Amino acid sequence: MEYKLGLIGYPVGHSRSPFIHSKLAGLKGIDLSYELLLTPPQELAKRVKDLFDEGFTGFNVTVPHKINVIPLIGTISQDASSVNAVNTCLRTDTGFDGFNTDISGFKRSLTANDIEVTGKDCVVLGAGGAARSLVYSLITLGARNIYIINRSRDNALKLIDDLKRASDVSNVKAVSEEELLKEGYDNASSRDTGIGRYLAFQATSAELNSDESVVKYPALFDLFDVSYDIVAVKEPTPFIRQSRERGIRAFNGFDMLYYQAEAAFEIWTGLKVSKEEALIVREGLKS
Repeated sequence: MEYKLGLIGYPVGHSRSPFIHSKLAGLKGIDLSYELLLTPPQELAKRVKDLFDEGFTGFNVTVPHKINVIPLIGTISQDASSVNAVNTCLRTDTGFDGFNTDISGFKRSLTANDIEVTGKDCVVLGAGGAARSLVYSLITLGARNIYIINRSRDNALKLIDDLKRASDVSNVKAVSEEELLKEGYDNASSRDTGIGRYLAFQATSAELNSDESVVKYPALFDLFDVSYDIVAVKEPTPFIRQSRERGIRAFNGFDMLYYQAEAAFEIWTGLKVSKEEALIVREGLKS
């Protein structure tokens, strides 16, 4: 059997998903192809229909389509329904069903990097499909407070409202950078005890094609204890670079990328990836 797969998004050129799935296929000895399918928003509906007509086994979904793809597919999994975002689709007799592997991928990446969320204050930059999965994960992992910073406060508020269906969002707030700075410093009795207590998660694609940081006020970095950018690129993004310059523990998105891809691979093929196989691919991904 040949597995015909791909990634739809805008942009997609930076993606390492073809490497991951080709490597996993080689380790499993199966026939698999994986294409990068640049898909502007206005072409999304046609692309989904074309993929079915062309016999695709399934596909991944990245920015900005993780929410808008939902009306174009059939049943969605509980995780996908909880966050109203889909990143993996599997062919059925009549179309595609949707799943969300970002949630499990993100959680496994936190464990892999020894990032403890329980009882911690967290900041999420962004309010798109990936941010939804992160916020939901942080809630279920027991974060103390979660602050969402987004260019559009309305979109951040909508994210919170959407998550009400699946979880308690009483500890989730939409704030501006200025508001978080004020709260962070007001709650700090000194730089030693108060500053550097937030876990920060960058969940946008804004820095992929720009040298400009999504963080407008550099002083915000003084509040961070850990910085995590879900973007998986070898060159540090401005967010990662500015964090490391300040001595903050900083992580890119390679582990999350791998673990969400592994889960998607298992959905498409029904084959379980071993720890040994996972290690081979993860090391190759970062080299």
